[in-house]
Amino acid sequence: MAWSFLRLGGFLTVMEVADDQSRGRLMGKYNGLWGLGGLTGMLAGGLLADVTNLKVVATLFGLLSILSLPIAFKYIPKTKEMETPSTSPHTKESNMWKNRQAWSVLSTGFIMAMVIFGIFLSTLSRLIDFQLDQEWTFLGFAIGVGTIAGLIQAVKWAWDPFLAPIAGRLSDEQFGRVKMLVFAFVGSGMAFYFLTKDLYFIWIIGLILVFQLMSTILVTVTDSLASDVATTTSKVGLMTAYTVAVDLGAAVGPLIGYVVLDLISLEVLYQLTSVILILIGFYWMVKGRKASR
Repeated sequence: MAWSFLRLGGFLTVMEVADDQSRGRLMGKYNGLWGLGGLTGMLAGGLLADVTNLKVVATLFGLLSILSLPIAFKYIPKTKEMETPSTSPHTKESNMWKNRQAWSVLSTGFIMAMVIFGIFLSTLSRLIDFQLDQEWTFLGFAIGVGTIAGLIQAVKWAWDPFLAPIAGRLSDEQFGRVKMLVFAFVGSGMAFYFLTKDLYFIWIIGLILVFQLMSTILVTVTDSLASDVATTTSKVGLMTAYTVAVDLGAAVGPLIGYVVLDLISLEVLYQLTSVILILIGFYWMVKGRKASR
């Protein structure tokens, strides 16, 4: 619950300080800093856990969270969504649920989270083990599946602070949200399809990095698109629903992934996921063409 509130508060804060020309860039910067914090937390937490113990690490991070409260009270703007008698919160939320664009954004956020935070992250180690035909060594040390999976994820978290704002700025200016979404969904779907094919392992690593690049674009642009729609409906209502949709997608993804893995195979899971990603890309392509007409 705390995590959901933190994400929702972050989205709403970005919306308060951004406008139509900077929303994507600032949303990308927010997501990039969140990823950098995750990487730092994992590295520092793992190192401190080895040097001290889990109780010390948990206490330290808990104190850091408490010490951040004065900063939040000082710098986060205390604003309230402007209301008029004709646009009460109840009316705005009622209109939001009748808005097709809102449903499109919520569905896209759910599927994006289901694939990236659910299926992909929960099966990455299994994928590497499936494709790794021999043991890798570096300076005489054997490198296991867990190490490779951790390094691959660390690379993404390290580039997010730099690439996510660029993706957001491109969606603000040159290309627009829909074109970026189509590109990222189709690109990630194609990468997902080839991940279980019989290729050299170095090519598999390259495809995983390509998918992670597409996922950086997907997360940034989908979050930005949700905030765009929220400014025309209900900021709090839509962003709350979007946060719930993303959390549900991240929870459902591993469940679906493990069920398909146990009942069928990893190849079928990745091919079905690839089809879903490409179909969502084509959906936004058709939607974009209708809007342009």
